[in-house]
Amino acid sequence: MIPNNFKLGVLILLRQFINRPDIASHVERMIAKGWVVVSAMDDDPAHWAGYRDSNYIAFRGLHAVSVSTQRLAKRMEEFNPNIGVFANLIFELRTIPQKPSKTSGRSRIFWCSQSPRRLE
Repeated sequence: MIPNNFKLGVLILLRQFINRPDIASHVERMIAKGWVVVSAMDDDPAHWAGYRDSNYIAFRGLHAVSVSTQRLAKRMEEFNPNIGVFANLIFELRTIPQKPSKTSGRSRIFWCSQSPRRLE
């Protein structure tokens, strides 16, 4: 739930099933308020009944879909024509020469998860 005092923006749903009426209506209300809602997915959604059983509404009913590979983008075009490919850069991470201090500026946090099967 997003607090009422948040300014409109982009809401990114990571692997969110929208397979229940309460979830779908909440997302629809967010869109009606002016939020841009994007689904981020890095796996073939056919592996989960939650996506299949809801006719892939988690991708069809949103503004756009973010994926990690061109192959997955082709798969997702069936559900939404607005696809952005943001390649996974885990194998291109630079080493940090020294531990950042509190006064050295901004720190970046990298998060990744393991998936059962990934399209390459």
